[in-house]
Amino acid sequence: MKLHIGVNEDPIDGYLNIDPVREGSINASVLTDLTPWVAKAECRNILAANVLDFVPATKMVAFLEHLTSKLRRGGEIIVGGTDLYSVCLGLFNDKLTIPDANLMIYGNQQHAWGTKHGAASITDIENILSSFGITITKKVYEEYSFYIQGTRQ
Repeated sequence: MKLHIGVNEDPIDGYLNIDPVREGSINASVLTDLTPWVAKAECRNILAANVLDFVPATKMVAFLEHLTSKLRRGGEIIVGGTDLYSVCLGLFNDKLTIPDANLMIYGNQQHAWGTKHGAASITDIENILSSFGITITKKVYEEYSFYIQGTRQ
């Protein structure tokens, strides 16, 4: 199985697409419990490139542990979110205004899924994934966000 979890992202052919925002999709509980849809070690590919911003910092480790438990050995995972370190550097170097930084970190707060629950650093997420047996194969910065790709051993 291939799993794609994305907030306001287009579905990808060949994947089980879960977007808690789009009408008719599986609901938001997927961010805390994938069990009704995905068995343990069932996925050969998990793509969750923008969901980390919507996971509270206090639940990040548990979320990533749950997500990686769905990945079979040799399977690939891609996760991403806002890089708090890069946002802080942008503020420090006058490349970002405070309102812009607030929007990146907290979202537009217009609705439940417009409210971000936190930002992490690429190093923090790399360390968490590694602690769950994920070998990091690629790290990408895109201005103020990041993506990490890894394989379950």
